[in-house]
Amino acid sequence: MLDRIDVKYFKLAVGQDKIGNETEVDIAARCPVCGDSSKKRNSKRLHLYNKGSVTNINCFNGDCSCQNKTVYSFLRDFFPALLEQYKRETFSGTMQKLASGSTADDVFSSFKKEPEPILEETSPVQVQDLSPYLTEIKNSELGLSYLTNRGINYDETYGKWYFGHQDLNISDTLYKITNAIVIPLYYKNEMYGFYSRNIYDKTFYTYMNDSNIGYKIWNWFNIDKSKPVYIFEGIFDAISSGFTNVIAAIGAKIPQDRINELSEPIFCYDSDRTGRLNAIDMSQKGHKVFVQPPGYKKDMNENFIAGFDTKKLIQDNLYSGISATIRLKSML
Repeated sequence: MLDRIDVKYFKLAVGQDKIGNETEVDIAARCPVCGDSSKKRNSKRLHLYNKGSVTNINCFNGDCSCQNKTVYSFLRDFFPALLEQYKRETFSGTMQKLASGSTADDVFSSFKKEPEPILEETSPVQVQDLSPYLTEIKNSELGLSYLTNRGINYDETYGKWYFGHQDLNISDTLYKITNAIVIPLYYKNEMYGFYSRNIYDKTFYTYMNDSNIGYKIWNWFNIDKSKPVYIFEGIFDAISSGFTNVIAAIGAKIPQDRINELSEPIFCYDSDRTGRLNAIDMSQKGHKVFVQPPGYKKDMNENFIAGFDTKKLIQDNLYSGISATIRLKSML
């Protein structure tokens, strides 16, 4: 249960009008530090919640400076005018707890350390089950046929996939997923968003709740971050690569915070101008990148369909730094 004093000063700092969903263990609010989403005024990505004996404050807007704060450090860094009164009230509450028999170590534990970084088990994303509006792809001949033509052998290795039989209107946005392959983004086997690709006109949509910003990445929660992680633009490219420790950016750049979590990110962009420019950027930052030699297709899925050994192709053509930059610039 959240501490009464922590809740009081969180609300004083944020403003009662910005408070959203509230339970005994979590309070959501519109972040006063970053302003939250300018497009969706109802976004509330700042959370006050318990983790063990520590009360945490965290904004799930990836660019916000309010990350992994205690109530004390939140007030100190952003609302110093409230800090002294918070300290006085907390001290008074501490004395009462000591008088009731709690140990000093128990009472002062939240001031001794900052909260641990948010890990997957603390639910960094808001899950949302959309499966009632979708058809399992194993029950769709059209969907399975499309995957077969793309060289994909569907077997639920990456969770259940679906086929859209109706468009979805979510938060006043229409997602045209009829006749589309729908590939969920999963956190612990629960859906927190999706990527869809129409089988006829190749249009695609991605969806996830605003609070999940920073995790618009396919297969993120299934990888081993301590090992090399191969990063692709598209999901089919990742699956066609021959590697299993893979993620896909699905039309967006991987946030730097996520890249920082990987011990060895390896970028395998498409072999077009945009992909090469992105690869140059990553190589100049010291990362390994795939530099495809002449004579191959535009992306890894096309190479796989054409019969190339995609895993060996990648392994034999990884470069970084100036070596990668020179090769890539010569292809622009």
